[in-house]
Amino acid sequence: MAIIILGITGPLFVFLGIFFAKFPPKKINHYYGYRTTRSMKSQEAWDFAQVYGAKKMFWAGWVMLAMGVMMLLLPFSENAKAILSVSTLIIVAVWMIVVTEKALKSKFP
Repeated sequence: MAIIILGITGPLFVFLGIFFAKFPPKKINHYYGYRTTRSMKSQEAWDFAQVYGAKKMFWAGWVMLAMGVMMLLLPFSENAKAILSVSTLIIVAVWMIVVTEKALKSKFP
């Protein structure tokens, strides 16, 4: 069951990373895209954040897939797999936000 977490979110992140890199939201909006106070300060910051964040999402998806495969191959208990799956998802999501915000801060002080 725990493998399903990474088995679904990993490919979803990869797909959404590709989709948002190719078709980023054009205008600042409150409905979809990478929406933070910093990314919504200007159209230029918005455009940068959409593409940069999408690339990070793409790579985060591959990390989740790799962790899912590792858990299939190694003899972890179901509880350990659940903890690792949820932990990986949280760590990767936080990483995406932190690195994107750092890039925005350095590019648009």
